[in-house]
Amino acid sequence: GSNEIVQEIAVSDDVSEITQGGGEYAYAICRSSNSVDVFDRNARVKQIFLPGEPQSISWNGAFKRGKRRIAVTCRVPDERRGLLCVIDEETLEICNTMQIGALPSGICLDQHRKLFFVANFGEDSVHIVNQSGNRVFHSVATAGRPTIANYSWADQDQIIVSLEAGGVLQRLDASRLPPE
Repeated sequence: GSNEIVQEIAVSDDVSEITQGGGEYAYAICRSSNSVDVFDRNARVKQIFLPGEPQSISWNGAFKRGKRRIAVTCRVPDERRGLLCVIDEETLEICNTMQIGALPSGICLDQHRKLFFVANFGEDSVHIVNQSGNRVFHSVATAGRPTIANYSWADQDQIIVSLEAGGVLQRLDASRLPPE
């Protein structure tokens, strides 16, 4: 109801993206410390260090305990390869790390909460990963270097990919696998 600051919570420097989880925590990726800060309504409760520089973060949409995960795309310093790090929301530990292409940037969960879409800037592609974050189903070529992937606000079966070249958007039909 007002524009007043209600509360401030100290987190690491260089926060570039925040997501909510399925429980009481929210998560912020911090590029300068290569970490994810986990915080509740009152304070930072944990800092999880990653094996690369975090680029983007997404919750997997699962409401069942034991299945809730946070997925983070990371770039490995001095290399073109990228990683997808998966954090278990119950233990607040990395439970899986997998190679995910070259220079991954954005990640999103489809509106059906079944698949992650990872924009791979270095490969001109989008990787489709299962909700648990441990298997790549398919890779779809894009018309340029993708920076962000997100579900469409107009059609839940569409994924919108932002391409670096001149503000171009590309739509992927996510109603079937592989998307077109």
